[in-house]
Amino acid sequence: MNDDWPIGYLFLLGIILLIWFGGPWFNTAWYAVQYKVGLNQVHIDPMPKDCDWGHAPLGDKGCHFAPDVMTYNASGKMVGAKSPIISWQELEAYDPKVATVVIHWKQETD
Repeated sequence: MNDDWPIGYLFLLGIILLIWFGGPWFNTAWYAVQYKVGLNQVHIDPMPKDCDWGHAPLGDKGCHFAPDVMTYNASGKMVGAKSPIISWQELEAYDPKVATVVIHWKQETD
């Protein structure tokens, strides 16, 4: 009988807790991998506490904050689904490679 099974379950539980309560550094690493940029190229605004259960007044506020991800290329132009392309000259000079990721938080109702 193998007595190492509790260690495996504790390791799995630790991974699950790390993902659930990982904090901002976990989000930074997630977006860095997703957009193939360095960790120092991901900028995340602090999440507002307005919808937290423990924020006054206590209780459910009927809202939550969702990430609003914006990506920029090396020249500072927005790239991706939200990027506006205005002219053919801009289209010819368009660089779709993501260099910086910025995450803002937008409030949504439940």
